[in-house]
Amino acid sequence: MPSLAPIIDRVAEAVVGVSTHHRSSSEPQLWQGESATESLGVSSGTGFIFHEEGLILTAHHLVAQPMTIAVDVPGHGRMDAELIGEDPSTDLAVIRLVLPPDDLSVLRLGDSDQVRQGDWVMTIGNPLEFDQTVGVGIVSHIKRHLQQDGLQLTNDYLQFTAPANPGSSGSPVFNMAGEVIAITARSARSGEGLSFAVPAKVIRMVLASMETNEGRVRRGYMGVEFVPADRSLARQLSISDGQGVRVTAVSVGQAAERAGLREGDILLSFNGRPITSGFDLYEWITWSTPQTDVQLEVIREGQRIPPVRVTLGEVGNAVNSGEEAETSPSR
Repeated sequence: MPSLAPIIDRVAEAVVGVSTHHRSSSEPQLWQGESATESLGVSSGTGFIFHEEGLILTAHHLVAQPMTIAVDVPGHGRMDAELIGEDPSTDLAVIRLVLPPDDLSVLRLGDSDQVRQGDWVMTIGNPLEFDQTVGVGIVSHIKRHLQQDGLQLTNDYLQFTAPANPGSSGSPVFNMAGEVIAITARSARSGEGLSFAVPAKVIRMVLASMETNEGRVRRGYMGVEFVPADRSLARQLSISDGQGVRVTAVSVGQAAERAGLREGDILLSFNGRPITSGFDLYEWITWSTPQTDVQLEVIREGQRIPPVRVTLGEVGNAVNSGEEAETSPSR
């Protein structure tokens, strides 16, 4: 394997240290990527600059409810920053340098859809407060779905073997072209020698939603649980093997029930896109704008019925209603 030094020379100046003093009422969670002094309410980790105006992507749990945020920028020293966008469900946050220099180095997002199991990756972060530490490994799994804090959604993680230690949260994960393909995130499996990162595809969707919704991320919610349609059912209904999901539950009072969906319905397409994966359907629902209409092709009791139009709800409202989170795909 060739030396990674040329890549490091190009990207290292855009990788920053993030330190936060939290409000006294806040108890920052200690997940896979930060160090903290509990008595002082201090957390520290990593982030990276992604925009010339001083915008930095980092881990949300590092900067939740901050009193002050300080950023160590290579070549510029310690600078003040402010929180401008947050998404606890992906553990992502955007902070902005209060007085950004004119000559900031910036990292660009790559195409995480092109990442394959076995690809080499590199990280730069601040584990255990050792700044600008490089790690290298391979992608051990793609599309690893894990839940966050019991929320009713999973995240499409990239799993990799480069080490992640306290201080690594918010570290960029690079491909061998020096592009950011993911950002190291906290995980319920931390401490087990496993490293996880939010892929660039999800980062882009989070940033787009933050820009549209004044720093918030809004997600669609339908209120159904589903499993793939099995082969025998596919043959019985004369549909392609691998197409469709079977509705196993409909949440009371949520969008699916209001639209008339029933347990046992077979969903074949979503806004004209054939459903060949439960996780694809999950993603399409989640990243649709709340309060918009979507159209479903449905088989009920062996017969195709007219398309069902559903006005989506919103994930936060469903979570706040007290419903239980599910481990299977459910929206």
